[in-house]
Amino acid sequence: MPLVTKAKVGFFEDDITGPIGFPQTGYMERTRVSEGINDRLFCRTMCLEFDSRKYAIISLDLCGIDRKFREKTCSLINKMTDIPDGNILLSATHTHSGMDGFLLGWNFKINKFPAVKFYRSKGLAEEEETSVVRDFMAYKVAGSVYACSRNMIETNLIYNSTELSGVCTNREEPSVPVDSQLITMKFETTDKKSIGCLLNYPCHPTVLGYDNYLYSADFVGYACKLLKFSFGKEFVPLYLNGACAEISTRFTRKRQTFQEAKRLGYMLGRKALFLLNSNGQEGEISGVSSLIKEVQLPLRKLPSRKEALELLAELKKEHEFLKSQGASPSELRVAWTKVDGALDVLERIQIGASDNEVTSIIQAIKINDIVIIGVPGELHSHIALKLKEYGSKLGRRVIVVGYANDYLSYILPTEEYRKQNYEAIISQFDEEGATKLTDSLKFLIKAI
Repeated sequence: MPLVTKAKVGFFEDDITGPIGFPQTGYMERTRVSEGINDRLFCRTMCLEFDSRKYAIISLDLCGIDRKFREKTCSLINKMTDIPDGNILLSATHTHSGMDGFLLGWNFKINKFPAVKFYRSKGLAEEEETSVVRDFMAYKVAGSVYACSRNMIETNLIYNSTELSGVCTNREEPSVPVDSQLITMKFETTDKKSIGCLLNYPCHPTVLGYDNYLYSADFVGYACKLLKFSFGKEFVPLYLNGACAEISTRFTRKRQTFQEAKRLGYMLGRKALFLLNSNGQEGEISGVSSLIKEVQLPLRKLPSRKEALELLAELKKEHEFLKSQGASPSELRVAWTKVDGALDVLERIQIGASDNEVTSIIQAIKINDIVIIGVPGELHSHIALKLKEYGSKLGRRVIVVGYANDYLSYILPTEEYRKQNYEAIISQFDEEGATKLTDSLKFLIKAI
């Protein structure tokens, strides 16, 4: 029988704050390029070696990434470290105040600096700077993995979880239950030194609004900053956003300011700190594996241009009525996002986005009985809860990571597609596509 060596783990972080004067992504309503920096953005990496095989889990303070960016980055990582493509999970925190240029089809044009216009297309933005920052970022990420892989040491794993309320809610109806599980995975050396952690919690980092023109990781950055302050500057907290399609701070934030992002970030950070300092399920890493699967998903048929215009007019009328009635900022935001979704559908019709299906990838990395699932888009938390329940019946603890390896818009439960809300309007899928993806994720949980 071959000798199985003790697992080695390493963490590394590098600054990926974009250049001032480059557009931010997340809000189509922005009209100018970025104007400064509130807090630095990071690439945070965990590398793991077990039984002579290496793995990498990466978190980027970006809104999202497309598959082409992943392929470029993974190719560079493989050249530098020999970590195979199937063992690399690349995710975004989904901050709406990070650099643009990493999502195919979501583009910008700078006609007269500093004015910027965001639009939908079938490819990358026309600005040549886009390819420059994508190539630079790919090399930056690969270099971080290289540095991380050179500094791995023997560690134990401590898993812990709890429910956390007060940071976020369902962003349409705050009384509707959502997945509020906060999960931590802390890695300690044999002499009990904490070197880093994985932190999983589902919430849109949208405390900051479209009128913010400073780079920021939003509340995620403040949560990570608190953990670094508590454990020391060498400690790396790697945030993996969860299934948060319908979850945000819309009804929990008091205003859209950096101070409020700090308040909510510290709320998350303090609860994570409590878990990291508590007795969890501790043990050696006794098994690691990875499984990646290509999926072909049917796309929903777009409405006619006439139908799209009628829906847009109806939703604009609803928004104006609420505005005239003195509705709250949260209520107005709910109404406006529906308008935003209808505008997106209209743009997709105008550019002829009428493909019948889309091909992407889903991934699982298993550490002991913990299965980390990478989902290429915005998964509804009710699907995530069902995946966790499914995994539990198999004796596996499931961690759902959204915005991983690609971006495919919103993936919703069947009943949600019958609603006229933002997520249902803008989603590329219908019940068939969402069900097929959910079934494929269940396959990974069972097969790995």
